[in-house]
Amino acid sequence: MIGMRNRGGPVSWKRCAAVSQAWIDRKEAKKRDWFDRRASEMRQNPTNLETKLELILDSLNINHKKQYVIGRFIVDFYLPAYRIAIEADGPRHETYKARKRDEKRDRILRTQNNCKVLHLRSHEFFSTQHLENRIREFVTGCKITNGGTPPAQGGLQERLTIVESRLNPVNPLAAQLSE
Repeated sequence: MIGMRNRGGPVSWKRCAAVSQAWIDRKEAKKRDWFDRRASEMRQNPTNLETKLELILDSLNINHKKQYVIGRFIVDFYLPAYRIAIEADGPRHETYKARKRDEKRDRILRTQNNCKVLHLRSHEFFSTQHLENRIREFVTGCKITNGGTPPAQGGLQERLTIVESRLNPVNPLAAQLSE
């Protein structure tokens, strides 16, 4: 019989909808938990590009969040005052398939979350000054939403040199051969 339970009572469609919504909410909560755990793992193990980019953002005095969950995506850096996501794209992002996936992701971030995305390719990380200028131009072109401050002028060359020496230790044998 339609609309009847096994016990013979009428089915409450509101109750069915509430149970369905509760099930959907639990499923969404599990997804959010998974994204939060994954983002936490990624924050604990940053790539060399992300480490360098974080130092640059710190030197520009831009408030940022690392490995931030936006909807169903995890972005490398998020600037909440400007609603900008910054992606440090390594060699994995150079393929045609990866670029198409990034374009689709950017479109969703732009339309559903009103978020602009800046992709920094791995070859751009060779020049710190270039990265600073690129970020500064992108940020100053965006409207400040939450009382953020414009990016600071100035460099961080000393700190970057120290970090780069830690990330890429000099091979003593190679140093002897070059002399």
